[in-house]
Amino acid sequence: MTNFIILIIILLAYVKIYIGISKFFKFKYPFNSLDTLIVPILLFEIITIILFMISPNFYNIAPAIIHFVGNSFKILHFNFYAIIYLIINSLLIITNLGLSDDFIPIHNFVLLLHFILASIFTIRLI
Repeated sequence: MTNFIILIIILLAYVKIYIGISKFFKFKYPFNSLDTLIVPILLFEIITIILFMISPNFYNIAPAIIHFVGNSFKILHFNFYAIIYLIINSLLIITNLGLSDDFIPIHNFVLLLHFILASIFTIRLI
């Protein structure tokens, strides 16, 4: 079961790169067809972070950027950056669900950076 979840995480890494680039450069159909997956991907990351915070056995399914960046302040078995990553994902979900036109370029840029960096660390780890 864990190998299947790791396979899903690898697949999501490539999908996140695709979505981040298509949102940033404002590509039209068919490139923007995966935009509906933004919220489910972010929710999946939030769930995996919470599972990792509850039990260290879920180390393999937690986002890889947490393991590379977060060698700082440890809280139990996870680090302070896991909490920050959880907050970033929550804010991206909130801003994705309801945005005014002024914040869309900023949101697309932050989403691009977030997805690209997280995906690069995931692909590098595996």
